Amino acid sequence: MNNKTPFFFLFFFLFSGVILGQKKDFKSWNSVQVSLELTKKLDLKLEQEFRFENNASYLGDYLTIAGISYKINKLLQVRGYYRYQINRNPKIGYQTIKRLYGDIRLKERFSRFDILCQVRYQLSFLPDNDADFTYFNPQHLRHKIQVAYDVPKNKLTPFVSYEMYQALNNPIKNTVETHRYSAGLDFPISNQLDAEIYYRIEKENDLIHKAKLNYILGIGLSINL
Repeated sequence: MNNKTPFFFLFFFLFSGVILGQKKDFKSWNSVQVSLELTKKLDLKLEQEFRFENNASYLGDYLTIAGISYKINKLLQVRGYYRYQINRNPKIGYQTIKRLYGDIRLKERFSRFDILCQVRYQLSFLPDNDADFTYFNPQHLRHKIQVAYDVPKNKLTPFVSYEMYQALNNPIKNTVETHRYSAGLDFPISNQLDAEIYYRIEKENDLIHKAKLNYILGIGLSINL
């Protein structure tokens, strides 16, 4: 395979917003994650994320995430997390949303490609004052696949990924409610600090709210202790 091929896919994803449809909103997601190695197989993870919306003009979500990650072997990993979210609701102001989720991750290397497959179950606890969701707490299965390419003689690692949200208890109909198409770059800054930048197209339709199309620019920092 030509070494330029991964960059073709990266280019395609970055500019596919023009193809997929009219822009509805531009968002900026920015995060800092700290990983602490407790044992050779067990890590503690803490993360803060700030999500700006409405053309990145105001802070729409503030997320605090805490969890653990356990390596079963070189290929398989399991993780469990708790997420506390402060959300800005345009109708009623700020509200809190809590979430529990766990996932299984399988990662394998083929030549210079790293393939990641992940399945996640999540349960969200929505506030009682959300009129559309007073009668249930949504549950989803999330399926994700990611392909990263180890560029020869270069520290940059381009990647592309696809993720979908499968509803488990939607009161109208259980469907695939969200699609996420992402492309980005990982790069190390030091032995303990890594950075990531990505562009994401997110298509949402939960059959309750109006369909949404979001264009997201994300920046993340990871600190490994």
